[in-house]
Amino acid sequence: MRTNTSIGRCDVAVVLVDAVEGCTVQDLKIMGQATDQGKGAVLVINKWDLVEKDDNTVVQQTRELIDRFPSVRDYPLLFISALTGQRTWRVIDAALKVYDRRRSRVATGDLNRFLAEVNLHTPPPSKRGRPTPMYYCVQPRIEPPTVLFFTSRPKDVPEQYGRFLERKLREQFDLEGTPVRVEFRKK
Repeated sequence: MRTNTSIGRCDVAVVLVDAVEGCTVQDLKIMGQATDQGKGAVLVINKWDLVEKDDNTVVQQTRELIDRFPSVRDYPLLFISALTGQRTWRVIDAALKVYDRRRSRVATGDLNRFLAEVNLHTPPPSKRGRPTPMYYCVQPRIEPPTVLFFTSRPKDVPEQYGRFLERKLREQFDLEGTPVRVEFRKK
């Protein structure tokens, strides 16, 4: 109950994970709750001082975490030690960056250039032999960034293509850490 209340009040959720125990399904559920409510998220691995490390430990741990939970790929991941204070200041910096990204607005011209590029290289799949072209897009809302795509048959756009567009928008416009909403409307 307290977690739900805290997520409802926040702009960016900092999900703290024990480095020794590792990331659990419950930690991912909390991140999922935050993104479902349109909040930004930062995943912080604490007690990093207790982990035996070499030159490749951070890269290896990050890769293992993303392989195990692919949804984590879209959010900042920090390794800290609250006991020693190691890299704790980076948590606030990351949360502020996510907050700014969550409130960012992308110009309509930039969005439509992005859409032209996507239509050229990876157009939406056709359904029953009929193509589903995307004509233009706009960003009607921020917090979280919401992009509205106009097409002739919005119900024919598959869900996985919406996830593809969300990932591409996040990459193109530096929206790491914030959920991106993709909606389809009839032209």
